[in-house]
Amino acid sequence: MHNFNCIHAIFLAIILTRIGVDTDDVTKLLNIPKGYNFFEIPFSPAVNNYTPPINVSFSTTIETIRKIDEVNKELTLGMEIILGWTDWKMLAFRKNLTPSQVLDLIREGKHNNRIPNMITLNNPEYLKAIWKPNLYIYDLEETSQPKLMSNLVTLKYDAEGGYINYITKVILRFSVPMEFEYYPLDTHAFTFRIRGFSYNENLLNLMWEKPPVFADHDHPNFDVQLESFAQSKAIIHDEKFNLLSFKIIFRRKISYHVVQTFIPSFLLILITWLCFFMPQRLVEVRVGICMTTVLTLTAMQDRQGSPKSAYVKALDIWMVNSIFFVFLILVQFALLIWLNNRKIECEKEETQDMSPPVSVNVRSATKNFPNRWNNGIYDVENGHGFYVKARKVRITAKRKLAIILRCIWILESVAFPMFLTLFFIFSGVYWGCLIVKSNFMNWPVPNKTLNPNL
Repeated sequence: MHNFNCIHAIFLAIILTRIGVDTDDVTKLLNIPKGYNFFEIPFSPAVNNYTPPINVSFSTTIETIRKIDEVNKELTLGMEIILGWTDWKMLAFRKNLTPSQVLDLIREGKHNNRIPNMITLNNPEYLKAIWKPNLYIYDLEETSQPKLMSNLVTLKYDAEGGYINYITKVILRFSVPMEFEYYPLDTHAFTFRIRGFSYNENLLNLMWEKPPVFADHDHPNFDVQLESFAQSKAIIHDEKFNLLSFKIIFRRKISYHVVQTFIPSFLLILITWLCFFMPQRLVEVRVGICMTTVLTLTAMQDRQGSPKSAYVKALDIWMVNSIFFVFLILVQFALLIWLNNRKIECEKEETQDMSPPVSVNVRSATKNFPNRWNNGIYDVENGHGFYVKARKVRITAKRKLAIILRCIWILESVAFPMFLTLFFIFSGVYWGCLIVKSNFMNWPVPNKTLNPNL
């Protein structure tokens, strides 16, 4: 008799996987009880006037991280989902059991001994004729199924009982909260949550069949691992629902930005420092190098393709400060050019007249020596006789020249050590605060049960 039932079930499986059938045909072929209502929960028999909720097991394998969209803040996962439950009405009907016999079967645990007798069907039409749990997944935006010749859905059922196993492969796209304040040392987390939608905990007991498994960890931009899973309660409209969840964490791989951003920007700043070792007469060349460096850093900042946000990111602080340090050096070189021009003017002024001190009338001086005495005349137009000594002009020029030479010496000898010190102080504070506040180094040790491939 047992062999006949198995042959009959296999025959039905072949028929259902090769042809599409209506719901009524499925009901007849699978021997569903007459008057079966797939809107009613197939509870087990009541015990002492208490009807226990129907148990629905859930397990999943995260097969691939298909996409992490930082612009739209979305995460796309390729998952295998397995749901299992026992339809007690079908079990009692197929085995011709009374409610007390069903309870005895449950107490003995014989209803769990079903794996060897599971029959596989690849036609989801079977689900249309039986009760099935409706579940809600939080933050889910879109669902799709990969297919070759048909959707990847498998139904397994106990040929003699009422246990049903639903297996499917799906692609799920979720909305994920992402914060990029510490970009590119940012770490993100996503919590997958699923619960019963129409049935509270008194009607449906959603539980883990086994821990979730994360099979794929090879992502080009992030280190990813499954951190934990849990079973809890969710309160919706004063009703409690069983809630299953697992948490995925992903940390950005910083190697790209080290090679493409931080090292090049440091080398560009180093190039501007090398300008301090050029001869002073090449100060215009120094300015040209600094201008080119500023433009290069600006273009580098634009091409980074960092996530868009209304707030300042850590990478923005680094790039802006790099440009600012080059700007300070550019200001220093501009001051050197201005001081060198003033030095030349003072040297010319000093050599204009080396004659002994004499007193001359301003009016005659302007007539006879307009070029020589031009800098010494202050009140020619008011008609007063005004006298000035030539030696006073020479002493003033020397003082100006001494001050200018002193300023040039300070800029040449003090500016470079000062810029060097400020940059390394900034770098130490920047990296120290960034690493501590971002918790980038606090990456947990992977759980081998949840992450077998790590």
